[in-house]
Amino acid sequence: MSLEGPPTPEERDRALRHLPDVRTRARRRQRRAGAATAAVAALALAIILSIALAGCSTRRSVVGVSPATTTTEDLGVGPPATSSGSTATSAAPLLPSTTAATPEAPTVATHQVVPAVPPSRPNPRSVDAGDTANGQQLTLHVGDHLTVALASTYWAAPSTSAPAVLQPSGSTVTPTMPCVPGGGCGTSSTTFVAVATGTATVVSNRTSCGEALLCSPSQRSYSLTVVVTPP
Repeated sequence: MSLEGPPTPEERDRALRHLPDVRTRARRRQRRAGAATAAVAALALAIILSIALAGCSTRRSVVGVSPATTTTEDLGVGPPATSSGSTATSAAPLLPSTTAATPEAPTVATHQVVPAVPPSRPNPRSVDAGDTANGQQLTLHVGDHLTVALASTYWAAPSTSAPAVLQPSGSTVTPTMPCVPGGGCGTSSTTFVAVATGTATVVSNRTSCGEALLCSPSQRSYSLTVVVTPP
């Protein structure tokens, strides 16, 4: 091709004839590059699959391991093989037991401590106390019963300062009718049982002595000292 002027018709024809060859060589190079890329991808995929299969095989072998079972034939102590026309009658020797004896737990002697309870009276008494016993002292014997009933439902249920000596067995509030509204008509009572020797105080309190009527200081509290003696 001349560089001094435009190409001649012969040069253009020659260039056009070479153009398909250039395109063909370009397509061949593209096909070779594609084939190489596909081969590399296939090789990488095969490596990944082989690694995954090896990992699965390892996990399967670990999970599927089971303890080997040894038979008497493996130990060489089983019955001899029978030949044609004859039967072996000798029994296989017994294998020694491998089970270890479980030691028995030592027996520990236990002793239950029962608290000593003073004997009660053959014929226990039932004693009643009310508002007039406020501030006084009362003597009971072990086994006796005491009922403290205060004449107003405004009184709190009588309680004891020493349940181990004078044990409460139940409290009740019993209103009575007819009664003016807010009058607090009725009784508030508690029953006690003398269970041990000692001293206990039965107490109660209230703040209202009627509807909208506050109690005076001397009317607000109740206290009864109880001395429990042996039966």
